Amino acid sequence: MSKLQSLNNIFNYLRVVGEVKTQKDFAKYIGVCEATMSSAMNGNERFLTDGLLRRAESAKMRYDIDHGNVKTSDLVDGYNKPLTEQKPAMLHDSAGESHAVMIPTVPYKVYQETGVNLLEYLERPELPRSRNISQFAKADCHLFVATDEMHPHMKPGDVLALKAVPDEAPIVNGEIYVVNSQYLGITIRQVYNRGDHYEMRSSQSKYEAFDIPKSQVYCMFRVLGLVRTNIQ
Repeated sequence: MSKLQSLNNIFNYLRVVGEVKTQKDFAKYIGVCEATMSSAMNGNERFLTDGLLRRAESAKMRYDIDHGNVKTSDLVDGYNKPLTEQKPAMLHDSAGESHAVMIPTVPYKVYQETGVNLLEYLERPELPRSRNISQFAKADCHLFVATDEMHPHMKPGDVLALKAVPDEAPIVNGEIYVVNSQYLGITIRQVYNRGDHYEMRSSQSKYEAFDIPKSQVYCMFRVLGLVRTNIQ
């Protein structure tokens, strides 16, 4: 399937379910300007990029998660093990009523934004929130994967369920963490504790390893699991 066909399929899907009506709505929905969307949907390859398509795929996935439309076959626990159930995580109030757990989704605009402490940012009430599922009940937030540095473990468009690592808690060398740092924003890598800094490694040889001083790290998150889009 071509990129243009994929983009049109997502646009038409979101129109059918009533989330958007026009290309202008679609552009706003996924966070790009109207001119970019118009050029992309006219087949201009300069604007019809992998990044644009990932935004569209993630928007559809976000809608499906919010409305319970994600298929069980699209859910994996950790990185590869399929989940056998899909149930919303529930909270019970003082009156005994059950409510679906809603947790914030990290917006794309803060993915590479520097100087943002993600734990503080997640406290903002205006952030979009989506229903969590029981297998990821302890998650603090959702994050869409935007790059291929950790492919094939994680692919662009995957939705990660993240749990914050306490400040003094040890990490497991070689495990994949989401690291929120002062000058690099949000980075997903295999992490190794090297004393006063962390060594960050990609699963792709084209990306070189690098170090982040611990003094620059705001917070770290471990990955409880992920949801993988079925859009090819």
